[in-house]
Amino acid sequence: MDESTVFDLWSPADSIWSPWVKPVLFAHLPRRLPIITQLPTPDFSWVPPVGQGKAIVVDLAGVDSVFLGLALAKKGYRPVPLFNSCPLPTAFVQERNLSLEATKKLTRVDVESILATLVQGCESLHQLDLPDNAPPAFLLDANRQGNSLAFRIVPENLFDNRSVVFITDFPSVNFFTEQRINSVIVVRQSDRKFASDLTYILNTWQKANLLLSYKPLSDPRPIQPLKIWAFPWLRIWVRLIANLTLHKRSNGGFGGFIPSSSVVKPN
Repeated sequence: MDESTVFDLWSPADSIWSPWVKPVLFAHLPRRLPIITQLPTPDFSWVPPVGQGKAIVVDLAGVDSVFLGLALAKKGYRPVPLFNSCPLPTAFVQERNLSLEATKKLTRVDVESILATLVQGCESLHQLDLPDNAPPAFLLDANRQGNSLAFRIVPENLFDNRSVVFITDFPSVNFFTEQRINSVIVVRQSDRKFASDLTYILNTWQKANLLLSYKPLSDPRPIQPLKIWAFPWLRIWVRLIANLTLHKRSNGGFGGFIPSSSVVKPN
C-alpha cells in the first residue's frame, strides 16, 4: 500500500479527530516492512461504552499500542496515531541495501514495527464503520524516548529518532468539551510512571477540570482515579529535552544521524 491509502484509512476525511493523526510514519511508505504477529486481545471488561464522554490515551510499547487501538476500534473508539518518530530514510536503506535486522539495529527507537502494524491493521480498520464523531483513542509509543534518560548520550552509528509529544499534539480542552468529552483514561501496561512529556499534558488537562483515570492492563482491578502532580517548570523541561537532546526534522517528526554515523556501514 502507498502512503496515501494507508494514511486515509487511519485519518478518514470525515472524522473529527483526523486533524491530529500524525503523518510522520505514513510519509515513509512504501518500504519493506517486517511481519508483525497479532497479539492476543486483553480483557476489555473495563472499557466504557461509547457515549459516556470518555477519551482514551494508550501509552504502551508501539506495536502493543497499535493493536490495542485496533481492538478499541471494535468497541467503537476511533484510534488516532500520534507517533512522532521517523524511521531510517528510505533512500539510505535502499542505497545500502540494508536488511530489516540491520535497519532495526541502526535506530534508537523501533518504529519500523509500528509502521508495519499500522499497515497490517488497515484491513481490520477498513471493515469497521465508525461514526465520524466516535470518541478517540490516542495511540502513543511508551518507548518514544528510547527507554533512557533524556540526556543519556546516544552512541554513534545510530539514527537517533527519540521523540516527545506536546500538548499541541492533542486537541484542546475546549475542543474536548465541545465534543462532550469530560474524562480521559490513560492505559499503561503495569504502572503509572508517565514520561515527563505526558505528565505535563495530563497535569494541564487536570487543571482544566478534565477528569483523569488510568488502567494498567496487568491489573485486573477496574479503572483507577488518577491525580497528577508536576513541577511548575515541567513545561520548560520538556522543551529543553526536545530542543537540546533530540533531533527534530524541519519537515516534521524526530530523527537524525549522530555526527559521522551516516557513513557507517552496518554488518
